[in-house]
Amino acid sequence: MQTSTSIILAAQPVVDIDGTVFVQLTLFLLLLAVLERLLFRPWLEVRDRRHAAISGAFAAAEELQTKASKLDAEYAERLGQARESALNVRSELRRDAESNGSDKIAQARSQASRSLDAARGQISTQVARARTDLVARIEVLAREISERVLGRAA
Repeated sequence: MQTSTSIILAAQPVVDIDGTVFVQLTLFLLLLAVLERLLFRPWLEVRDRRHAAISGAFAAAEELQTKASKLDAEYAERLGQARESALNVRSELRRDAESNGSDKIAQARSQASRSLDAARGQISTQVARARTDLVARIEVLAREISERVLGRAA
């Protein structure tokens, strides 16, 4: 008996096609339409918007990167110009300071020379006055010295 039932079972198809196939197909299409409107379309729209946002963000990032590199190059150029300008100004100020310094030194030397000449003139007049005073007093001083040294009046 088992062999006869297995022959009968083997003869029957696995999928039985009857009138319910149309009902199942209608339910499937109806479910597909509902899910397409409620699930698939919104999901695809969200995915497309996300992709657009991401690619837009990448494009914006690349644009910002390009701008940043341009600004960096411009900054480096301006910085180089500023350094060069500062070096020129510093060199010019140094030359001016050296020129002013040498002028001031020359003025100071000239003033010192004039002061020295004036002092030498005063000293020479004082020496001459002292000599004339000493010449006039030489006799008196000689007498006083001899009296003190010899102990008697000359």
